[in-house]
Amino acid sequence: MTFEEKGAYIELLMLQFNRGHMTSHMVGQTVGQIWVNIQDKFKVDPKGLFYNERLEMEQEKRKTFTGSRKNNLLGKNQHTKNDKKRGHMTSHMENENENVNENRIKDENLLNNNSLISVVCRNWYNKFPTYTKDQDQDYKAVNNIVQFMVRQHSIVDINSNTDRALIITTMEQIAAEVEKAPFWANKPLKSIANNIQEFYNNIKNPKNVKNNGFTREGLQAAFDARFADQK
Repeated sequence: MTFEEKGAYIELLMLQFNRGHMTSHMVGQTVGQIWVNIQDKFKVDPKGLFYNERLEMEQEKRKTFTGSRKNNLLGKNQHTKNDKKRGHMTSHMENENENVNENRIKDENLLNNNSLISVVCRNWYNKFPTYTKDQDQDYKAVNNIVQFMVRQHSIVDINSNTDRALIITTMEQIAAEVEKAPFWANKPLKSIANNIQEFYNNIKNPKNVKNNGFTREGLQAAFDARFADQK
């Protein structure tokens, strides 16, 4: 596959992972005409929906694995039936393994998920490579930031291309401001979320901030430049 076809293929795998078997409309909205080049990677179920067989098999294997780990946690394994002492140790070990597995799944979801919050988190991590990640805290922080933006901009649908792009672009402007300000350089996303009003006040009142370029006009200019080809 070409680079573009690989990207479209991955997008469809993420769509199936998050929403299940896909309608032709979902496929068309996601990858457009590239579909004709990669459609042989997908099968059609009895309802006429498209899916990737390998991905579905891996999802079933994950469900089975997670179910067995939960049984072990509850003491429903071969060790706890025959040896209480060994069963206790096994349950403890399985509990740790379960936590590791859940964290791994969470990591994979954040890396592969195309949801708005995941995209914003990944962009932040890419912008600040040495940032100390805490996905639980970061995810909550970004969610709070997004909700603030929704209220400020009276956004109705964060999944619409325009509103989604506005939020992503605004976060990029905030990241640029953080990059230039030593005070914010090592602050976690939680601190950014707790002080999001301050960043917005800097946009609305640029006279209070010297030479930071973080103005309402600057934000709109960056937004227009980035998405000019979509107009």
